[in-house]
Amino acid sequence: MYYVLSVNDDYPERYWFEYDHDNSPSYLSFQSGMMVEELSAQPVFRINKKISVDRLMDFDFLVSDGGYFISAKFANLMLNIAGDDVQIIEADVYIYGKKIAEYYIGNIVNLVACVDMERSTYRPLIKSDPEGPKKFTRYEFIENSLGSHKIMRSKESPLTIVVSEDFKQACISSGIKGVAFLRNGVRDYE
Repeated sequence: MYYVLSVNDDYPERYWFEYDHDNSPSYLSFQSGMMVEELSAQPVFRINKKISVDRLMDFDFLVSDGGYFISAKFANLMLNIAGDDVQIIEADVYIYGKKIAEYYIGNIVNLVACVDMERSTYRPLIKSDPEGPKKFTRYEFIENSLGSHKIMRSKESPLTIVVSEDFKQACISSGIKGVAFLRNGVRDYE
């Protein structure tokens, strides 16, 4: 079984970070499903809201307007479970200008065709471009399409991160916090 990796419902909206678009590499390079060879600068994430740093540190999967970033714990798990599927890139994370702990971008480096387009539910993201990007409301995955990959990006929707049952179980066993594994890309209550 495959799952869409997402942020957990318990992740507070006030913990959304801002990606420093002006002084960081384009965040799109981390969503292409390809290895990033050379960075023009280190990725930087900032938050200047009143938050509990201790509570924030409970999360291993964090959100920004430039995508996701992960804790050292989650980075190590990714390398151990899916080392060929991910590139770990160090990121600078600041709260009120103070750098905190070790954080990384988990750049998923493989695009795999895994979505059964006949059985999935989607619509064109841009009405005038029906063959362009899609907005999925339900995924049906092609059985065994991930092959030996544990984590990858869907070729049909590159912003979608798909994980194997093994990857999900490793995250649960390791106590990775802040992640949700959505069967068919939808939450249980939808």
